[in-house]
Amino acid sequence: MNNDTEDWDCGDGDNDNPDVQGIPGHGLEAARDGLSGLRAALDLVVGLDWSTLGADGARETLGALERCRRRLDASGVALVGEVESRRWYRHDGFRSPSALVRHVCGVSQGEASRRVRAARCLTDLDTVQSAFTAGDLGVEQLDVIARLHANTRVRGPLIDAQAILVEDAQTASYRDFRAVAKEWERLADIEGSLDDTERQHANRQASLHQDFDGSWTLAGGFGAAQGAAIGEIFERFVRLETDADWEKARAEHGEGASVEHLPRTDRQRRADALWNVFVTAAATPPGAQRPEPLVNIIITQTEFEAVMARGTGEKTCTESPITDSGPVDHRNRRCSTLEGHAVDPADAFAAAISGHVRRVVLNAQGVVINLGRRARLFTGGARDAALLAHPGCVWVGCDQIGAHNQIDHSTDWQHHGPSNQDNAGPLCRFHNRWKSTHGFRTWRDPTGTWHTYHPDGHEIT
Repeated sequence: MNNDTEDWDCGDGDNDNPDVQGIPGHGLEAARDGLSGLRAALDLVVGLDWSTLGADGARETLGALERCRRRLDASGVALVGEVESRRWYRHDGFRSPSALVRHVCGVSQGEASRRVRAARCLTDLDTVQSAFTAGDLGVEQLDVIARLHANTRVRGPLIDAQAILVEDAQTASYRDFRAVAKEWERLADIEGSLDDTERQHANRQASLHQDFDGSWTLAGGFGAAQGAAIGEIFERFVRLETDADWEKARAEHGEGASVEHLPRTDRQRRADALWNVFVTAAATPPGAQRPEPLVNIIITQTEFEAVMARGTGEKTCTESPITDSGPVDHRNRRCSTLEGHAVDPADAFAAAISGHVRRVVLNAQGVVINLGRRARLFTGGARDAALLAHPGCVWVGCDQIGAHNQIDHSTDWQHHGPSNQDNAGPLCRFHNRWKSTHGFRTWRDPTGTWHTYHPDGHEIT
């Protein structure tokens, strides 16, 4: 493989087959001149002394570098698109554009395929292309949209909904955006989603085998409903192991105990938690009554009514996010566990038949359940209600979700902050402690968006 960018073999343009003609000479010279200037600019950046930036400067510079990287990636993806459309990959006998990308760029087949998939997506989605070229859309977010575009059943609706998805990609975390995109795809391809759900359940499997060194490996796969229940049970056992470690650490090191003082790693705690699931099951007497469902499944009324219609055979069962008035805002639809894991509405409907249904009314910010100052802590239903509006830690940039998060008073209890949902925000153990000991502040605006502020008052953006 030749990595010398000054010695490109792009053909002489004299081939009689227009499908394999090389890049015109003036185009190549312009590319060389542009890349020469880019390399000179990169030399300046690489030579900078990052140690002089400070915390705020580092954050700002990282953001600027990321935008530059996105724009450079956009140029590469655009070039891959030309390689495919003009069939330049055939000039050297490559079977596909991804084969050329894999060879020239020295990347894996998966990465080469990702770039080709992105190029095809940008050909059809002009809004996505503009955002990516401007550096306003991340590479990973583009890959999520490109995977939607690869689903031919939703390609038409995606053209109409691309502006909404780009907005989501720019404002949500990657994890949240991926979930939003998956929900959009489900709404746009209901029949295909039902097939996927049935296939995932039919293909459930589990295995436990001993490796050559005597250790054991456990692996398995489940459909959405079973997986959600297993995940809920497992995380409860993990929480017990985590609480036990923190209790031991504080007994030895006092309130100043930190993660470094915990006797086990997170991986070890999770392994021990799974072991205790098996031990607890083995200790259950034969014939004992099985527990009722443990999973909280959150489903919006619109979604619940739609799945009920499908169950009764009404024609509204094929409701699509595309209507005569344009794309439906998929952000008003939800069907997931309390921790944010997606569940198929059909499974939620089936669970509702044998489980309990609780109606909750939401406002623009979250759940309206006012507990006043009757309780100091958010427990039970109050904890569940706080997680309804935001399943993850609300601290900017934190991706901790689910069982380990604590419910924090945005205005502290000692400063007369009430224990109601307007004043409740999930924080992971680290950020809850950091906020209270370092003077930071979190706040939820009228749209439900969370903000994090330094002690000096400026916001972490």
